Amino acid sequence: MPLPPQLNAGELSRMTRSEIEEKLLEHADSLYEEREREFGEENMRVLERVVMIRTIDRLWMDHLTAMDEMRRGIGLEATGQRDNTIVIFTSDHGEMLGDHALILKGCRFYEGAVHVPLIISWPGHFRAGYRTDALVELVDIVPTLYEALGMEIPGYVQGKSFLPLLTGREATGEPRDFVRSEYHDSLHRHFVRSEYHDALDRSFASHADMIYDGRFKLVVYHSHEVGELYDLQDDPFEFHNLWTDPARQSLKLDLMKRLFDAVMLSTDPGQPRIGRY
Repeated sequence: MPLPPQLNAGELSRMTRSEIEEKLLEHADSLYEEREREFGEENMRVLERVVMIRTIDRLWMDHLTAMDEMRRGIGLEATGQRDNTIVIFTSDHGEMLGDHALILKGCRFYEGAVHVPLIISWPGHFRAGYRTDALVELVDIVPTLYEALGMEIPGYVQGKSFLPLLTGREATGEPRDFVRSEYHDSLHRHFVRSEYHDALDRSFASHADMIYDGRFKLVVYHSHEVGELYDLQDDPFEFHNLWTDPARQSLKLDLMKRLFDAVMLSTDPGQPRIGRY
């Protein structure tokens, strides 16, 4: 995208990053409106769909290429380290790739974004080919590795070990009754990408939490009256929001209470108490 004509090198040198980004966004909006007047609203909608499809194709191929490069680059078999190495394949989040007409990610908790793969292998120690629908969170990986290596799990480590699911040598009860995910588009500028700088100054920044118990998924958007509640057994593609369904209000309240407790219990307890007070 070309720079706005009113922005020259001298002008840019006197602007902050946030001011530059704001100008670029304004320019992008004006270009879009200009193209919409030129091509017509319906044609622009068609163009947006074409762009989305091409973006999805490119992202999908990028993912496949990256996974293939990682697989070839590990080289554990060639170096004789496969049997003493725990290999984990997972991701911090998914990509929408067209689900619900969305791409990438954001303050949404649809399955395409939050239900990530988790494949763990350790020959001779973990069950090979075993699959389970047990609920686990990414924070559970760390205590699981501690326990797998015979190390004491530090008190400050969050999460629950799911080693029994991997070994099959102990009771295989699910380590969690529900899982939780959160999104906060408001962090200090040192911890976010440049396009999210000054998020703390944006009153519309999104804060949301999700809880999923294996069937029902509740999403709470903080400081807003809207929310989402899905029955993934009857509605696996999450098209029917039950948030305002009178018959589901008791369920919604129960999930909100469990979510509230989970958020509070995830707070850092601080230093261990060694004295009486």
